[in-house]
Amino acid sequence: MFSQQSILALSPHTIELRKYIPHFILLNLIFLSAILLFGNTLYLAVLFTALPLFVIACLNFKSVLYFLPVSLFMNFGPFGFAASEWITVLLIFSFFAVYRNIDWSDLALPIAVPFLLYYSVMMLSTIKSANMLLSLCFINHYLLFIGLMTIMYTVIVNQKTIFRLLATYLTFVMLNSIHVIIQAALTGKRAFGFAGIMFVDYVGVGIIFLAVLSLFITRWNYKILLLSLTVLFTIALILTQTRTAWAATFLALFVTIGFIAIRHSYFGFQAKTFRRFAILLILFLGIGLSAALIFNPNTFGRFSDVGNASEADVTESGFVKNSLVSRVFIWHTAYNAFIANPILGIGAYSFPFSSQYYYTISKYFYKIYVENLTPHQTFFAVAVETGLLGLIAFIVLLISILRYIFKGMFTSNTFEEKRVSAVLGGGVIYCLISMFTTDAWLWGHGIILFGFSLGSFFAHEKLKHNRETE
Repeated sequence: MFSQQSILALSPHTIELRKYIPHFILLNLIFLSAILLFGNTLYLAVLFTALPLFVIACLNFKSVLYFLPVSLFMNFGPFGFAASEWITVLLIFSFFAVYRNIDWSDLALPIAVPFLLYYSVMMLSTIKSANMLLSLCFINHYLLFIGLMTIMYTVIVNQKTIFRLLATYLTFVMLNSIHVIIQAALTGKRAFGFAGIMFVDYVGVGIIFLAVLSLFITRWNYKILLLSLTVLFTIALILTQTRTAWAATFLALFVTIGFIAIRHSYFGFQAKTFRRFAILLILFLGIGLSAALIFNPNTFGRFSDVGNASEADVTESGFVKNSLVSRVFIWHTAYNAFIANPILGIGAYSFPFSSQYYYTISKYFYKIYVENLTPHQTFFAVAVETGLLGLIAFIVLLISILRYIFKGMFTSNTFEEKRVSAVLGGGVIYCLISMFTTDAWLWGHGIILFGFSLGSFFAHEKLKHNRETE
């Protein structure tokens, strides 16, 4: 376990950036020369000129760590990896560059065996991949997930760091929520803000964080402030018009608040106090819902699309109007792939480039609605790509995570520990519930947000253990 001595041994070494200035100048000259030789795109010039400075800046580990939640809102990513994944790469690089005298036993996650079991099955499944090298490359999504959790578990030595990371995350959720509201009011259409489609999950996690935190806040002025932010987040969530995110958010909220309600005496709440909070929360969520309808009265029009799914789903030009119907094409192709390879699957992360071998629908519909896309459901994606072995290993992993989360939530000693465990645990619960409606948690910004939430919880549990053993 992470001892006080190992924390001191892992202290970051001071790095003088001045001595790297010649290297920075040399790297810039090389990159600028390459741009002049091979192209003069302004985007490339800005990117490659900033890259050396950015790499050098990574030698300040804390800056990279606090920038990580910001990178979740950067809606781009080259070479099949999201911006937050590239920042995670730099975080790992910075960790090994800045921290010395590492005791490798301190890098072991609390539930490392299930993580390694699922990783082993993924590696085994690549023998079935249509492009083994590409599958091995994309497995790095999962390795970055493990790396991020391990680093957060290792280097976070106080709750202030966790609070600052959460505050940074919630600040950008707030800014993007404002952007969503402005977009929806001006266009009357679905809006996602500068963060893009992943915002629907960012704001869902944000609502869980704020709602649970407001439950534990005793001062009414702070409680009202947090609930007011929850209203803002709710408005933005509704205006995204993403039905699956609505369902995941309110189900996760019900599960998290429900478990706290069942054990309200353990958390130090009287039943009467808890009932008052529940009424207040419902009231504020209702205000958010009503405000969203004012900004865009057609917000719930997509529900009617589902209700009329059998009526004129395809336009005269052959396009499917209903997102649920269009996903059926993906699921049909994924089912064919699973039936063909039920044990080991078709290879981890390979469905986007392997689906061409398994579709039986019209090639026209395949090109539009299936090609280069993922199965859009986490458990289905795992089963298709890693087979029944992978699905079993994945379920074992999730059960281990759930057991660890609930054990942590219900084995805290102080009120502060209980509050932090409940807030962080609620965020992880959202990720797990949302897996039933999307597969975004397996790659890109989604897997980094999952790792960020889980890594924060692991770090908090480590801090609890250290206080108990002192």
